Amino acid sequence: MDGRVSVGRRIQQSTLPYQTMHQIILPANHHFTSLVVSEEHICLQNSAPQLLIASLRERYWIPCVWNLKKTVNHLCLNSYRFKTQSTQQLMGELSTTRVKSSRPFLTTGVDYIVTVSL
Repeated sequence: MDGRVSVGRRIQQSTLPYQTMHQIILPANHHFTSLVVSEEHICLQNSAPQLLIASLRERYWIPCVWNLKKTVNHLCLNSYRFKTQSTQQLMGELSTTRVKSSRPFLTTGVDYIVTVSL
């Protein structure tokens, strides 16, 4: 061992590489750990948080990695600039025949849309 502390798992019979089975433990509040997360964030081109954490967990075990990911994502200018906003679906009002209780199939209707191709 070269002075690193690694995670011990119960998957010794697995065919996974040694580095994947025994990740290096990095402290969450250390500057080196934030540099590792930042580098991985840039290498994955500002990808989804789940992908970033899965990629980090192949080599490293970082306690409270979600908090560190949020900090790195917040400090990344590209992530801030291109952050997508979720949109709300616009819903129209239903007609009275659709919301009034009546016998089945007393009133029927067809919804359609016309598309124009250029």
